[in-house]
Amino acid sequence: MGIAWIFVRYGFVIGLFGALIGVGIGWLVIRNINGIHAMLGAPPLWLGITLCALGLAALVGGLASTRGGRLLPVVLGVTGLVACAGLGTVVILAHRYGGIVIWDPSVYYFSRIPSKLDWFTASTTMAGAVLFSVLGAFFPAARAADVDPVRALRYE
Repeated sequence: MGIAWIFVRYGFVIGLFGALIGVGIGWLVIRNINGIHAMLGAPPLWLGITLCALGLAALVGGLASTRGGRLLPVVLGVTGLVACAGLGTVVILAHRYGGIVIWDPSVYYFSRIPSKLDWFTASTTMAGAVLFSVLGAFFPAARAADVDPVRALRYE
């Protein structure tokens, strides 16, 4: 039972932090949605170039720290390259072809995007995220708790 309780607590903590970070990012996006939409409509070229440079720097940093045959820096460098340079390329292409307009005022008949956060829905979503994180940790933890450690460590 002690093994299962450790994993369930880890599931709770991970779910709680994930829910809090998710609501925080969601609140920031909703609070700044009109500015984000304006930047999508006319993305600055410097942003795309900076993102591509950050991707290249992540790759160079990952490759430079591969002493000792470690694979993790290479994986992180390639992931940083793909994420940053890919997003930078999208920004450069959007700048080149006139931006991206998602909410066209002539179609939706409002000049500003509504930006009100429904805290009740956000809190119930957070509670559901924590609950499902705990449930997702509980079933494998219960199975691991039922395994005899001596048999699990024996190699056959």
